[in-house]
Amino acid sequence: MSTSIGVIGSDLKFASEYILNEASLKSAGVTESDAFMLGQAQSSQEVVLIAATDITVGAASKIIVEIFHSDTKDGSFTLAEKISEFTDTTWGIGAEMLRYVPNSNIKLFCKIKITTNGDQSADKVTCYPVYIAR
Repeated sequence: MSTSIGVIGSDLKFASEYILNEASLKSAGVTESDAFMLGQAQSSQEVVLIAATDITVGAASKIIVEIFHSDTKDGSFTLAEKISEFTDTTWGIGAEMLRYVPNSNIKLFCKIKITTNGDQSADKVTCYPVYIAR
């Protein structure tokens, strides 16, 4: 008799640890996470964005991923950095779209904002933080 539990890696997450969990993208709109703690971690964490469905971005379309930050969870969030802009790209389900290590000036609380200018409403993404072992 053989029993297999599969491979468990550092990316195993509980539901409360997701920044976005199979979040639907918008048709020419914005998908935004709740506030989460990420900044002031001295580059010990990164944010991973995964395609939760097959995603195709046409040549005339864009997906823009940005990080906003604030000193407090309920404070005013300002743009910290444009992480990436995608156009004319395809990802299969489960494919890694990006990894982002925040720079040292990122404030304690962050939000991920994903803006689309085309109809990406059938597409879903998952986003979560990962500890970088040193």
